[in-house]
Amino acid sequence: MGDPKVKLTAAVFEQGQNEGIERTVLPLPQLSAVSNARMRKTGRWGKRWGHTAISSTNLSSTAGKYRCLGPGFAIVDDQCNRYDRTAGAFVAASATASANAAQVPGAVSGWLPDRAFFPLTVKGLQLKTPCATLFALGYLWTVGQATDSTATDQQLRISATDPNDQTLVFFFELRAVVAGAGGIRWPRLVLMGSTLALTYYDFSTTSIRGRVLTTLAGGFGAEVAITGAGILSYDVTPYSATLCLFAVSRAGNNMDAGTLTTALAVNSTFNFVEANPITAISIVGSPSTPVYVGYNLAAITTSKVRVYTTGFGGVTGTATISAADNARPLLVLLPSGDVRTVHAIKATAVVPFVAQFKIRDVSTGAVAGANTLTQNGAAPAAVPFAIGATTYMWCQLIVSPVVAGAGAIVNGGAATLLRLPAPASMTPAGMLMAPIELSAQDLITGADSTTGMLELAGLPGVTQIGTGATYATVIPSLFAIPNGGVLTSHEYRVIQTTHYTDVAARRGLQSFPADSTQFVPMGAFTRVDDRGPVEEGFVHAPQLAVPVPGAAGALTPSKTYYYTAIFRSRSDSGRSELSAPATPVKILMGGAQNSNTIAVTSLLLSARKNSQVEIYRTLADGQTFYLCAVLPNDNSAASLSFVDAISDVTLAVQAALYTQVGQQLANGFPPASRFGCSGAGRVFLAGQIRPDIVTASKLIQGDQSPTFCDGDAFKVVLPSPCTGVAWMDALVTFTAEGIYISSGEGPTDDGVGDFGSLARLPFALGCIEPRSVITVDEGTFFQTSRGLYLLPRGFGTPVAVDSVMDDLAANPFVTGCVTMTKPLEQSVRWSCVAAADATFGVQLVYDLVHKSWSVDTLTDGVLSVFAPTCMGNWLNSEVAMASNAAQSLRVTNSAFDDNGSAIPMFIRTGDIRPFGPTEQGSVQRLSTLLELRSACSVTVGKVSDRGTAHNATRVYTGVGPDTTPGQLSTLLTDLGSTEQRSISSLRVEISESSTTEGVALIAMALENGAPEGARLNKPADRIV
Repeated sequence: MGDPKVKLTAAVFEQGQNEGIERTVLPLPQLSAVSNARMRKTGRWGKRWGHTAISSTNLSSTAGKYRCLGPGFAIVDDQCNRYDRTAGAFVAASATASANAAQVPGAVSGWLPDRAFFPLTVKGLQLKTPCATLFALGYLWTVGQATDSTATDQQLRISATDPNDQTLVFFFELRAVVAGAGGIRWPRLVLMGSTLALTYYDFSTTSIRGRVLTTLAGGFGAEVAITGAGILSYDVTPYSATLCLFAVSRAGNNMDAGTLTTALAVNSTFNFVEANPITAISIVGSPSTPVYVGYNLAAITTSKVRVYTTGFGGVTGTATISAADNARPLLVLLPSGDVRTVHAIKATAVVPFVAQFKIRDVSTGAVAGANTLTQNGAAPAAVPFAIGATTYMWCQLIVSPVVAGAGAIVNGGAATLLRLPAPASMTPAGMLMAPIELSAQDLITGADSTTGMLELAGLPGVTQIGTGATYATVIPSLFAIPNGGVLTSHEYRVIQTTHYTDVAARRGLQSFPADSTQFVPMGAFTRVDDRGPVEEGFVHAPQLAVPVPGAAGALTPSKTYYYTAIFRSRSDSGRSELSAPATPVKILMGGAQNSNTIAVTSLLLSARKNSQVEIYRTLADGQTFYLCAVLPNDNSAASLSFVDAISDVTLAVQAALYTQVGQQLANGFPPASRFGCSGAGRVFLAGQIRPDIVTASKLIQGDQSPTFCDGDAFKVVLPSPCTGVAWMDALVTFTAEGIYISSGEGPTDDGVGDFGSLARLPFALGCIEPRSVITVDEGTFFQTSRGLYLLPRGFGTPVAVDSVMDDLAANPFVTGCVTMTKPLEQSVRWSCVAAADATFGVQLVYDLVHKSWSVDTLTDGVLSVFAPTCMGNWLNSEVAMASNAAQSLRVTNSAFDDNGSAIPMFIRTGDIRPFGPTEQGSVQRLSTLLELRSACSVTVGKVSDRGTAHNATRVYTGVGPDTTPGQLSTLLTDLGSTEQRSISSLRVEISESSTTEGVALIAMALENGAPEGARLNKPADRIV
């Protein structure tokens, strides 16, 4: 018989870690940490699978971080790259504007909506609405023109706002010293080192004046007269820490270009005279690039750019960029030192008319580029700006059937951020469909008026907030009496948006499926199908001119007809999208008239190429619209023409328009968003520019893609910004403070019904990261400020995931979440990093089958250790991950190495207390039962409360008579020194590192003696 004092304590490793007990008192078989391992069906812990590199061939060559991964596509920079499963490589993306490309060019936004706020409200009406914004001295400064209702002159209203929480910290109003009719206009803000300068045009004196601010407490100083009288136009722009660039045009055909000091004194100027008055002017430049001055000559409708050498020295030359322009040229510097111009802003001469602008480059040698691009449908709402080699511009959507005066431009409402491609990339030059990067249409109120167009002389710029990739612009919103053409007031709205180049915490996006199609929420809601990415929905509807009646048709004379039109586009999967219908137009036929010539606008703002225009007509004196004609869209023309000679009998058997009076609501453009989900036949979008709104789509039915409409019934309004959204038998929305349930079925397509009353669950928990939210069989996981929680189905009490709480606390930034289903594993993974721009991090893994948690550390042969910046489901139920390094993609596989690097697997017990919580005893050795899978080395590390760690390594050759693969092995390990064996607690770590799965761990046993009672380490511990 053996020694009765020796006891063998043995137990199989349990599935997962105990979530309700402190780790220091975990029983023997329960694990405090599992790294790079998984629980198998046989109850054995084996090494996790690895990942391999995906070739970066044909991926976007533009420098940038990966932002989104999905089944068969990857987004790098603002390009969507599709994966060819047969070739095992990405397909080269076609050029944005290639007219004959086999693929449909995409519009993958590089922008994320951030927030909008309202620092200024005018006191009365302003017909012209110049404004400006600038980040300086830690605050976002906004200046707008406001009417003083007690005097004839106008004033400037200035605010300083904290850009993070929109707290107003400074606010005051300035009036010109010399009061007079017309007041002060065209405000500019410019920063010179630590001096913030405000300049403006004094209408009553026709001079340029300004004020400077050096400290917030001191405010703006006294007004300074910068020029004398006779100024027609001016511009300022940053240059150095002590100077800003300055240009004016004067009566008498003169122009001066120079610099201003921090005291707003003219430092130096270059003067020249043109043969015609220079009525609008722009200037840009830097100490390391040439200085460019753009101007127009009104009498001969010509625009030019004058180029000065680097250092603002002599004149290089002058380039003519347009011979048909009577507006201020807008300039933006490029990294090459060249300048991109937006010019020829005007209305088309045909009816219905649209706004139009052109793009052309000018080189450092004062040579205008050979190509000119034309964009219809929009006019600048802000000065263009550059991020790297890409230029963008906020535009005002202007598509209207109304013309009031020659060349009049009607205010169309929606503000849209467009990406402006390089003219040199377009062959041949011509009409453009600039991709839509962001839409803030829900923030802009349009007006049916001919006086609401922004004045280009006072057009605002775009400011970068700090050194990050967040940008702000101020957009005046014009309010009017609906359909009355009566203007009421303006409101200045500041929109902040974030570009993909920001830190990793802001880069990643989560795509989601809806109706067999993958969608990516971002600045422009994007659908990704077999032909590439394209924005979902139509940012504008077609517009019709009043029909022109004629003869030689089959319509009924002396009858009244109505016409409307829609855009239709069909995806590669056959799903159809319909735009909102055009405002119906009416025509009363004459006694001898039986045909109508119809003019309808093309689809002007879109990246899609496979669209068509459908024209609908009523029967004589009828109300129902029937399909009359289908025209292929042609953006090379602002409008299309069709002669309707179809009889009522023929028309009556055609398809009816999807929306009729009293039936479903007209389709609209999806809002800009950062995250979303699908459920119950709808798409839900959140993270909008107004962050407390969640917008639902119409029901997805028939062959229709998800469509959105402008209806309050389709919006869920939260009490604070939405931080997560999920579908779990009902719509679940999160804020940072709470969890809300919307249990209603939602409205029908005609807007009847809703999502019910918003019910807050009685838990003091909220979500802090939308990319942590994922719904599985057990419920919805989400990240709180304390850690990861599970909201169970049925909306019971959320369960804390204590098992990985310490790991998440050390890596609190979740960059993505995804599920993986393989023959031997079904798990959820969260990618976490320690800092927003960290290179290192971990993945938290939850086994959905065995209910066990583990932590993965991803290794790579080149990067050593890396953390994904985004992740997503890939082909064949694999998981794709992107690292911080450019052009670096990984995908999971069924091997046991990470791209050729060994995976270090280990499991660690809690503090094992074999003698109870208060007693000590002697532990002689421990044994580990394992199954050998391949040759490897296994290390057992032990540490007790009495001594330091003691490690022992066993090398398995896998060749008999040693243990061979498939056999069980008991690995005996002595505890170490005699002192270390006399313990109260013991922690054990078992590790294995190889490029294969070396062992599968099954159980552990302790050989220990009888307890020895309370421990007394030394006499000083005894209390008598």
